[in-house]
Amino acid sequence: MTLCKFCREQIVESGLSFGEHHTLVTSVLDALRVKCVICLDLYGSVVNSKNISSNSHTLASQQANYTWRIRSTGRSRNLESSFVVTFTARLNGTRLLNSTPATRKYHIIAVTGIHTAAKGILTSSTDPSQLGGGLQIRDWLKDCNEAHLNCRRLSSDPTFVPKRLVDLELEHLESIRVVDTTEHGIKGPYLTLSHSWGPPTFLQLKRENESILMGPGVRITELTPNFLQAITVARFLGMRYIWIDSLCIMACSGGDFSTEGQLMHQIYRYSYCNIVAADSEDSQGGLFRKRDPESIMPVSIEADGSGKLGRGTWMVLKDDLWNKDLLATKIYTRGWVFQERMLAPRILHFAGSQIFWDCSTISACEVLPKGLPHAIDAGASIDRHWRGRMQIASTAAQSKYQQPLVGAYDDSIESFWSSALLNYTSCNLTDQGDKSVAIWSIAKLVRDVLDEKYGGGLWEHRLEEQLAWHVRDVARNHMSRLPELQHLHPSWSWVSLKGPIIAHGRLPKAREYVVTDHDGKAIAFKSHFEDNDKEPVLERVPLPMLGYVAQGTLATKAESQAFAVELSGLDQQKPGGSFDVFLDEALPPTSKKDPTSQPFIILASSVTSANESGHYRPSQRMTPRLSGYAATRPTALGGPTAPTTYSGIALLLVPMSAYIARQKSTFKELLQEVVRRSPEQSWPDPPYGKGKSLVDQTRDMQKLVTTLGGALNYVKGKDGTSGQLYRRC
Repeated sequence: MTLCKFCREQIVESGLSFGEHHTLVTSVLDALRVKCVICLDLYGSVVNSKNISSNSHTLASQQANYTWRIRSTGRSRNLESSFVVTFTARLNGTRLLNSTPATRKYHIIAVTGIHTAAKGILTSSTDPSQLGGGLQIRDWLKDCNEAHLNCRRLSSDPTFVPKRLVDLELEHLESIRVVDTTEHGIKGPYLTLSHSWGPPTFLQLKRENESILMGPGVRITELTPNFLQAITVARFLGMRYIWIDSLCIMACSGGDFSTEGQLMHQIYRYSYCNIVAADSEDSQGGLFRKRDPESIMPVSIEADGSGKLGRGTWMVLKDDLWNKDLLATKIYTRGWVFQERMLAPRILHFAGSQIFWDCSTISACEVLPKGLPHAIDAGASIDRHWRGRMQIASTAAQSKYQQPLVGAYDDSIESFWSSALLNYTSCNLTDQGDKSVAIWSIAKLVRDVLDEKYGGGLWEHRLEEQLAWHVRDVARNHMSRLPELQHLHPSWSWVSLKGPIIAHGRLPKAREYVVTDHDGKAIAFKSHFEDNDKEPVLERVPLPMLGYVAQGTLATKAESQAFAVELSGLDQQKPGGSFDVFLDEALPPTSKKDPTSQPFIILASSVTSANESGHYRPSQRMTPRLSGYAATRPTALGGPTAPTTYSGIALLLVPMSAYIARQKSTFKELLQEVVRRSPEQSWPDPPYGKGKSLVDQTRDMQKLVTTLGGALNYVKGKDGTSGQLYRRC
């Protein structure tokens, strides 16, 4: 890699602070030919360098689409100067290619301020058993064990081992077996593996093969590349035991996933190190990758001092190195792996071109082995910090030195939970039924700090504020309300949706008004748990609410795809106005064209200005968010009508009877489609819908319709005359 003539002369050496990047596409193509690290990143994904000659004729007359700006960022942690160059897509003129990034940042850091891999140290593969390979892995582990105070303290004398482990030291190294740790008195240490399953066609522990796997064992040739290469790493590290989920948990009918799956926070917390098959999308991808060592090294610049850079050698680093090259890999789109990454004390990530390292002290990679420079360490350092804090909290019960999860200089635990929730829900789950349990290990530690009940992904205190969570970018998540989630979870819980969730914080100051239950008490869910380590079971019943109900008109904003509610009246008053709405999923095209009347209930509000007599009334500045079950009783307000403004939150509602009617109609349509395609209701080919057969979709919808009917009957049987039953819109 290098810098092209334009980037070197116009940005690095000119002394200018800003300018236009490449005036012609032919200049971009020239930069791609010489493999400019910046231009490849900006344009490489959409311009095929192998077809430059065929593209150049059609693109030569178009204008380039970026401007650049360089500024000093002061001093790095080693007191060396550093600069950041920001590229921004032009808002006017002709865009070169619509799919190029909107912005990109690169850091230019003096070589004396960072430590890069020595020339020749990187091998042509990430396989540590290759001749000359694995030296950096051993160095990381040695430093972590000997020099990292926090990591050494967290690794002392584990008090937990999983129920089963894979034993790698049989008489014949060509075989492995699964062992019962209690029966054999095994205390560890052990490694863990994070991997993407893909189609479950690989070896798994089941009743029918238990006697073989836990008896004489199996030959390693029966294992998939993921398992086989993880064992290669384990043996390279001199470790005898490794925990692999599908071999150590019996997830079949009559198995023990219901108990072992609840212990993930201990399994990963007490592992010696977690191995991650980061670049593999299924069991066949493996961990190891071939590479050109020179191509992944940072580009160096020799500056003569005539421009902004002082005389000497400087390195160019991508701002998003950690996110793009590691967290954007296939494994980290999986929901289960989020908690594995946050809980393991040490992690070896085998990514596409190099190995990354994580512990509670540093985050590093093979080309930056002593740790990421401060300029690009922001995201990794936050995760690293909270990982360390959670590991401390998870051992507090066994330690005489009680240490809190949140320290004096930390962000609040609420901020951590909000960030964790968004990161987790941005990932995918093969089985949506795992939605709540796959984050339970994180939730349990947060619960212990907050010292309050947890249920349905929400917390006990000030529940009305939390109900205002919403889906990020609903336009991209139009299949978010899946029947398979709807029949398992109430609609007021984010667990009932598929998609990235933004939590609503609990305000520290008291509200002027909050919704209550039917007895005037704080609204609350009901949950129970069998023991402290297991996820609480939420009792799926309607959530009673008593509060102000208003009516508005839901419509699409003319200037965007966002939604708004226009007020048509509040307690027989008509103040007018409109406000933004966050929907759970995109509306059907017909709903966008025809505005509909929409009820909503005000959850909480604060006064921003009072009328002359000091009386307060809800006003149009309420911000409706999401919704859920809400059995409500509208209550009229008295008092003067002089203007008073409020800020607050509300839920959009739909009567349960109307919602059930819609789901029954969908269920009927699915049944008719099943009969039309397959009278025997056999598995259709190809699958109908998003990864599910038509028959399975129909069964999910049938479960939902049955569950909804049960909820309606529950409320009717409770008191017979109480308020209307609603569901989120």
